Amino acid sequence: MTEYEFHPIANCYPAIPPAEMAKIVESIKLRGLHNPIWLYEGKILDGRHRYDACMLTGVSAHFRDYTGDDPIGFVLDQNDGRRHLLTTSQRAAIVADLEALRPGNPEFAKSPMISNYRNSYNRENIGESLARKHHISVDSANVAKKVKRADPALLDDVKSGKTTLNAAEKKVDAAAKAKATKDDVVRDCLGYPIPIQAQEVWNRRQEVQDLLTIISKLKTRMEKAKSESDVLYAKVSNRVIDNIAQLHCHLSNAKPYAVCTSCQGRPGAGCTFCSGTGMISKYAYDHHAIKEAKEMRENALKA
Repeated sequence: MTEYEFHPIANCYPAIPPAEMAKIVESIKLRGLHNPIWLYEGKILDGRHRYDACMLTGVSAHFRDYTGDDPIGFVLDQNDGRRHLLTTSQRAAIVADLEALRPGNPEFAKSPMISNYRNSYNRENIGESLARKHHISVDSANVAKKVKRADPALLDDVKSGKTTLNAAEKKVDAAAKAKATKDDVVRDCLGYPIPIQAQEVWNRRQEVQDLLTIISKLKTRMEKAKSESDVLYAKVSNRVIDNIAQLHCHLSNAKPYAVCTSCQGRPGAGCTFCSGTGMISKYAYDHHAIKEAKEMRENALKA
Protein backbone atom coordinates (compact mmCIF):
# COMPACT_ATOMS: atom_id res chain seq x y z
CA MET A 1 0.00 0.00 0.00
CA THR A 2 1.22 3.48 -0.83
CA GLU A 3 2.66 5.34 2.14
CA TYR A 4 1.31 8.83 2.84
CA GLU A 5 2.32 11.61 5.19
CA PHE A 6 -0.23 13.22 7.51
CA HIS A 7 -1.36 16.70 6.53
CA PRO A 8 -0.47 19.44 9.09
CA ILE A 9 -4.19 20.14 9.54
CA ALA A 10 -4.72 16.53 10.64
CA ASN A 11 -1.76 16.80 13.00
CA CYS A 12 -3.47 19.69 14.81
CA TYR A 13 -5.77 17.11 16.38
CA PRO A 14 -4.47 14.74 19.09
CA ALA A 15 -4.06 11.02 18.54
CA ILE A 16 -6.78 8.83 20.01
CA PRO A 17 -6.02 6.80 23.17
CA PRO A 18 -4.33 3.39 22.64
CA ALA A 19 -7.48 1.54 23.76
CA GLU A 20 -9.56 3.30 21.08
CA MET A 21 -6.89 2.62 18.48
CA ALA A 22 -6.93 -1.07 19.39
CA LYS A 23 -10.70 -1.13 18.73
CA ILE A 24 -10.21 0.40 15.27
CA VAL A 25 -7.47 -2.10 14.43
CA GLU A 26 -9.67 -5.01 15.53
CA SER A 27 -12.69 -3.70 13.62
CA ILE A 28 -10.77 -3.21 10.37
CA LYS A 29 -9.10 -6.58 10.79
CA LEU A 30 -12.50 -8.30 11.08
CA ARG A 31 -14.69 -6.21 8.75
CA GLY A 32 -12.33 -4.27 6.50
CA LEU A 33 -12.32 -0.50 5.90
CA HIS A 34 -15.76 1.03 5.36
CA ASN A 35 -15.02 4.77 5.55
CA PRO A 36 -12.52 6.17 3.03
CA ILE A 37 -9.30 7.93 3.96
CA TRP A 38 -9.35 11.53 2.75
CA LEU A 39 -6.36 13.07 0.98
CA TYR A 40 -5.57 16.73 0.52
CA GLU A 41 -2.48 18.08 -1.24
CA GLY A 42 -1.22 14.51 -1.49
CA LYS A 43 -1.34 13.98 2.28
CA ILE A 44 -3.84 12.39 4.67
CA LEU A 45 -6.33 15.03 5.79
CA ASP A 46 -8.72 12.74 7.66
CA GLY A 47 -8.43 9.07 8.58
CA ARG A 48 -4.98 8.92 10.20
CA HIS A 49 -5.99 6.16 12.56
CA ARG A 50 -7.84 4.15 9.90
CA TYR A 51 -4.76 4.42 7.72
CA ASP A 52 -2.44 3.24 10.51
CA ALA A 53 -4.83 0.36 11.25
CA CYS A 54 -4.76 -0.69 7.60
CA MET A 55 -0.97 -0.56 7.60
CA LEU A 56 -0.85 -2.72 10.76
CA THR A 57 -3.36 -5.30 9.54
CA GLY A 58 -2.44 -5.36 5.87
CA VAL A 59 -6.03 -4.53 4.91
CA SER A 60 -6.36 -2.66 1.63
CA ALA A 61 -7.32 1.00 2.10
CA HIS A 62 -9.31 3.16 -0.28
CA PHE A 63 -8.74 6.89 -0.63
CA ARG A 64 -10.67 9.95 -1.78
CA ASP A 65 -9.40 13.44 -2.59
CA TYR A 66 -10.91 16.40 -0.76
CA THR A 67 -11.73 19.10 -3.33
CA GLY A 68 -13.72 21.58 -1.25
CA ASP A 69 -12.56 25.01 -0.06
CA ASP A 70 -12.71 24.51 3.72
CA PRO A 71 -10.37 21.64 4.68
CA ILE A 72 -10.28 22.65 8.33
CA GLY A 73 -14.06 22.77 8.53
CA PHE A 74 -14.19 19.38 6.81
CA VAL A 75 -11.88 17.78 9.39
CA LEU A 76 -13.87 19.41 12.18
CA ASP A 77 -17.10 17.91 10.82
CA GLN A 78 -15.51 14.49 10.40
CA ASN A 79 -14.38 14.56 14.04
CA ASP A 80 -17.65 15.94 15.39
CA GLY A 81 -18.47 12.66 17.13
CA ARG A 82 -15.13 12.79 18.93
CA ARG A 83 -15.47 16.33 20.20
CA HIS A 84 -17.16 15.37 23.48
CA LEU A 85 -14.15 13.17 24.29
CA LEU A 86 -11.82 16.18 24.24
CA THR A 87 -11.44 18.54 27.18
CA THR A 88 -11.77 22.31 26.92
CA SER A 89 -7.99 22.53 27.31
CA GLN A 90 -7.43 20.15 24.39
CA ARG A 91 -9.87 22.00 22.14
CA ALA A 92 -8.16 25.31 22.97
CA ALA A 93 -4.78 23.80 22.04
CA ILE A 94 -6.23 22.60 18.73
CA VAL A 95 -7.54 26.10 17.96
CA ALA A 96 -4.11 27.62 18.69
CA ASP A 97 -2.46 25.20 16.25
CA LEU A 98 -5.12 25.70 13.57
CA GLU A 99 -4.93 29.48 13.79
CA ALA A 100 -1.19 29.23 13.18
CA LEU A 101 -2.00 27.99 9.67
CA ARG A 102 -2.05 31.49 8.23
CA PRO A 103 -0.30 33.60 5.59
CA GLY A 104 3.41 33.94 6.26
CA ASN A 105 3.83 30.34 7.32
CA PRO A 106 6.15 28.82 4.65
CA GLU A 107 4.50 25.43 5.06
CA PHE A 108 1.26 26.81 3.70
CA ALA A 109 2.55 29.54 1.36
CA LYS A 110 1.86 27.39 -1.73
CA SER A 111 -1.52 26.11 -0.62
CA PRO A 112 -4.33 27.75 -2.64
CA MET A 113 -6.98 25.73 -0.79
CA ILE A 114 -5.82 26.96 2.60
CA SER A 115 -5.83 30.47 1.14
CA ASN A 116 -9.44 29.97 0.06
CA TYR A 117 -10.29 28.81 3.56
CA ARG A 118 -8.80 31.95 5.05
CA ASN A 119 -10.64 34.15 2.58
CA SER A 120 -13.94 32.62 3.65
CA TYR A 121 -13.32 34.02 7.14
CA ASN A 122 -12.33 37.56 6.14
CA ARG A 123 -15.43 38.99 7.80
CA GLU A 124 -14.26 38.11 11.28
CA ASN A 125 -11.23 37.04 13.23
CA ILE A 126 -10.19 33.49 12.30
CA GLY A 127 -9.35 32.73 15.94
CA GLU A 128 -12.84 33.75 17.11
CA SER A 129 -14.43 31.60 14.39
CA LEU A 130 -12.38 28.55 15.32
CA ALA A 131 -13.03 29.08 19.03
CA ARG A 132 -16.76 29.15 18.42
CA LYS A 133 -16.66 26.06 16.20
CA HIS A 134 -14.74 24.18 18.92
CA HIS A 135 -17.10 25.39 21.68
CA ILE A 136 -14.50 27.26 23.72
CA SER A 137 -14.19 30.89 24.75
CA VAL A 138 -11.92 33.35 22.96
CA ASP A 139 -10.11 33.82 26.28
CA SER A 140 -9.23 30.11 26.39
CA ALA A 141 -8.01 30.30 22.78
CA ASN A 142 -5.84 33.32 23.64
CA VAL A 143 -4.31 31.50 26.61
CA ALA A 144 -3.52 28.53 24.36
CA LYS A 145 -1.84 30.86 21.86
CA LYS A 146 0.15 32.40 24.69
CA VAL A 147 1.37 28.94 25.76
CA LYS A 148 2.16 28.03 22.16
CA ARG A 149 4.30 31.17 21.74
CA ALA A 150 6.18 30.49 24.94
CA ASP A 151 6.55 26.71 24.77
CA PRO A 152 5.15 24.77 21.77
CA ALA A 153 6.08 21.44 23.38
CA LEU A 154 4.05 22.35 26.45
CA LEU A 155 1.02 23.07 24.25
CA ASP A 156 1.48 19.59 22.74
CA ASP A 157 1.22 18.20 26.27
CA VAL A 158 -2.04 20.13 26.72
CA LYS A 159 -3.37 18.80 23.42
CA SER A 160 -2.51 15.21 24.32
CA GLY A 161 -4.19 15.57 27.71
CA LYS A 162 -1.00 15.26 29.76
CA THR A 163 -1.65 18.61 31.44
CA THR A 164 -4.36 21.27 31.58
CA LEU A 165 -4.35 24.68 29.94
CA ASN A 166 -4.54 26.34 33.35
CA ALA A 167 -1.48 24.44 34.61
CA ALA A 168 0.39 25.21 31.40
CA GLU A 169 -0.37 28.93 31.68
CA LYS A 170 0.89 28.96 35.27
CA LYS A 171 4.10 27.25 34.15
CA VAL A 172 4.58 29.77 31.34
CA ASP A 173 3.89 32.71 33.66
CA ALA A 174 6.33 31.35 36.24
CA ALA A 175 9.01 30.94 33.59
CA ALA A 176 8.38 34.46 32.28
CA LYS A 177 8.56 35.87 35.81
CA ALA A 178 11.80 34.01 36.49
CA LYS A 179 13.26 35.29 33.22
CA ALA A 180 12.21 38.87 34.00
CA THR A 181 13.84 38.60 37.41
CA LYS A 182 16.96 37.09 35.92
CA ASP A 183 17.57 39.69 33.24
CA ASP A 184 16.14 42.55 35.35
CA VAL A 185 13.81 43.62 32.57
CA VAL A 186 10.25 44.65 33.38
CA ARG A 187 7.88 42.93 30.98
CA ASP A 188 4.17 43.20 30.21
CA CYS A 189 1.65 40.34 30.32
CA LEU A 190 2.82 39.10 26.93
CA GLY A 191 6.47 39.11 27.98
CA TYR A 192 7.37 42.23 25.98
CA PRO A 193 9.89 44.64 27.61
CA ILE A 194 8.30 47.80 29.04
CA PRO A 195 10.19 51.05 28.30
CA ILE A 196 11.13 53.08 31.37
CA GLN A 197 8.63 55.81 30.37
CA ALA A 198 5.71 53.40 30.81
CA GLN A 199 6.84 51.54 33.92
CA GLU A 200 5.25 53.99 36.36
CA VAL A 201 1.82 53.23 34.89
CA TRP A 202 2.58 49.49 34.78
CA ASN A 203 3.56 49.54 38.47
CA ARG A 204 0.05 50.79 39.34
CA ARG A 205 -1.57 47.72 37.78
CA GLN A 206 -2.32 46.17 41.17
CA GLU A 207 -4.01 49.40 42.26
CA VAL A 208 -6.53 48.99 39.44
CA GLN A 209 -6.97 45.29 40.23
CA ASP A 210 -7.74 46.09 43.87
CA LEU A 211 -10.45 48.53 42.79
CA LEU A 212 -11.88 45.98 40.35
CA THR A 213 -12.09 43.42 43.16
CA ILE A 214 -13.96 45.87 45.42
CA ILE A 215 -16.38 46.91 42.68
CA SER A 216 -16.98 43.31 41.64
CA LYS A 217 -17.91 42.39 45.21
CA LEU A 218 -20.18 45.43 45.43
CA LYS A 219 -21.94 44.56 42.19
CA THR A 220 -22.43 40.94 43.26
CA ARG A 221 -23.82 42.04 46.64
CA MET A 222 -26.26 44.53 45.11
CA GLU A 223 -27.49 42.03 42.53
CA LYS A 224 -28.08 39.47 45.27
CA ALA A 225 -29.95 42.05 47.37
CA LYS A 226 -32.20 42.89 44.42
CA SER A 227 -32.91 39.25 43.62
CA GLU A 228 -33.83 38.60 47.25
CA SER A 229 -35.86 41.85 47.55
CA ASP A 230 -33.75 42.97 50.52
CA VAL A 231 -35.64 45.93 51.99
CA LEU A 232 -32.40 47.49 53.28
CA TYR A 233 -31.35 48.22 49.72
CA ALA A 234 -34.82 48.91 48.30
CA LYS A 235 -33.82 52.43 47.23
CA VAL A 236 -30.85 51.17 45.22
CA SER A 237 -32.15 51.21 41.67
CA ASN A 238 -31.25 48.90 38.82
CA ARG A 239 -29.73 51.92 37.12
CA VAL A 240 -27.22 52.27 39.96
CA ILE A 241 -26.30 48.60 39.64
CA ASP A 242 -25.85 49.08 35.88
CA ASN A 243 -23.59 52.05 36.58
CA ILE A 244 -21.50 49.90 38.91
CA ALA A 245 -21.15 47.31 36.14
CA GLN A 246 -20.20 50.06 33.69
CA LEU A 247 -17.58 51.36 36.11
CA HIS A 248 -16.12 47.87 36.37
CA CYS A 249 -15.93 47.71 32.57
CA HIS A 250 -14.18 51.08 32.29
CA LEU A 251 -11.70 50.21 35.03
CA SER A 252 -10.91 46.92 33.27
CA ASN A 253 -9.98 48.98 30.22
CA ALA A 254 -7.67 51.07 32.43
CA LYS A 255 -5.73 48.07 33.73
CA PRO A 256 -2.33 47.92 31.97
CA TYR A 257 -1.84 44.71 29.99
CA ALA A 258 0.57 45.31 27.13
CA VAL A 259 2.97 47.94 25.84
CA CYS A 260 1.08 50.20 23.43
CA THR A 261 1.37 48.86 19.88
CA SER A 262 1.14 52.39 18.49
CA CYS A 263 3.79 54.37 20.39
CA GLN A 264 5.67 51.28 21.64
CA GLY A 265 5.50 52.55 25.21
CA ARG A 266 7.18 55.88 24.43
CA PRO A 267 4.32 58.40 24.28
CA GLY A 268 6.53 61.48 24.27
CA ALA A 269 4.39 63.45 21.85
CA GLY A 270 1.14 62.02 23.19
CA CYS A 271 -0.50 58.87 21.84
CA THR A 272 -4.27 58.72 21.40
CA PHE A 273 -4.36 54.90 21.45
CA CYS A 274 -2.94 54.61 24.98
CA SER A 275 -3.93 58.14 26.10
CA GLY A 276 -0.30 58.93 26.76
CA THR A 277 0.27 56.11 29.28
CA GLY A 278 2.41 53.89 27.07
CA MET A 279 0.27 50.88 28.07
CA ILE A 280 -3.01 49.45 26.78
CA SER A 281 -5.59 47.09 28.28
CA LYS A 282 -6.17 43.47 27.28
CA TYR A 283 -9.40 44.46 25.54
CA ALA A 284 -7.61 47.16 23.55
CA TYR A 285 -4.85 44.73 22.56
CA ASP A 286 -7.24 41.92 21.57
CA HIS A 287 -9.84 44.01 19.75
CA HIS A 288 -8.34 47.33 18.63
CA ALA A 289 -4.59 46.85 18.10
CA ILE A 290 -3.68 46.63 14.42
CA LYS A 291 -3.21 43.02 13.33
CA GLU A 292 0.16 43.69 11.67
CA ALA A 293 1.43 45.42 14.82
CA LYS A 294 0.44 42.41 16.94
CA GLU A 295 2.14 40.03 14.52
CA MET A 296 5.33 42.11 14.68
CA ARG A 297 5.12 42.02 18.49
CA GLU A 298 4.65 38.24 18.50
CA ASN A 299 7.57 37.76 16.09
CA ALA A 300 9.76 39.95 18.31
CA LEU A 301 8.90 37.75 21.30
CA LYS A 302 9.86 34.62 19.36
CA ALA A 303 13.25 36.05 18.36
